[in-house]
Amino acid sequence: MRKIKTKLMIGIGIIFLISYSIMMVNMGTNQSIVKKSDSLLTSNYASLKHTFHMLRLLNDINVIVAQGLSEDSVAGQTLRIIEKLEAFEEPLDLQVDNITEPGELQLTNDLRESFDAYRHYLVAREQPFFWNEYNRLFREVREEILDIYQMNAESLEEKNDDIREHAERVLSLQKNVGITGLALLCALLIFLPLYLLRPIDHLTWKLKEVYEKGFNKKVKLKKGHELKQLEDIVEKIISELKNRKY
Repeated sequence: MRKIKTKLMIGIGIIFLISYSIMMVNMGTNQSIVKKSDSLLTSNYASLKHTFHMLRLLNDINVIVAQGLSEDSVAGQTLRIIEKLEAFEEPLDLQVDNITEPGELQLTNDLRESFDAYRHYLVAREQPFFWNEYNRLFREVREEILDIYQMNAESLEEKNDDIREHAERVLSLQKNVGITGLALLCALLIFLPLYLLRPIDHLTWKLKEVYEKGFNKKVKLKKGHELKQLEDIVEKIISELKNRKY
């Protein structure tokens, strides 16, 4: 009986391990998707946010400059321009610390140089203000911001496709693991009872053989529970032994 109990514990342990393995595979694959998504949001999305902020501030500066030209006094708008230029520094510094793509560092360094030239022309130039020169510097800064934006937007799209493909592979893996696990569980549920009850069946038929040979009587076991069959044959043997004694 102890052996049967041991087998039963082993069977339950195997079922638990299969179920636990399926759960861990699902958790691990789901976690990999989460990590990829987090990486996507914390890198390229941040660069998109920074470049959008810089574009908005650059356009604000351009509006102020245009307003100064209409009033024939760009210098009169210097304080407002300096305020916007200082605000521009914050997203630019954040972008410098958020380099994630090949070539993005060079684009960001170029943007820094162009912005420094643009700022110098607005607040520290030693020559009169010329619209053509200003417009050239403005376009350089704007185009370099757009280059960084475009790079991260394209990378975002590629990574999104990669995450979708990864998710499809994960779902396929989960499906295969689930089917395999279910098949193993079904096989275990089918064969475990047979494995556990085989010693009982073997003992029952051995006792039946002993009974028929020892008492020269045929016995037909009723179909039913294996332990009930064993109980019946044992009772028959005990009954015959008692009858012989008396």
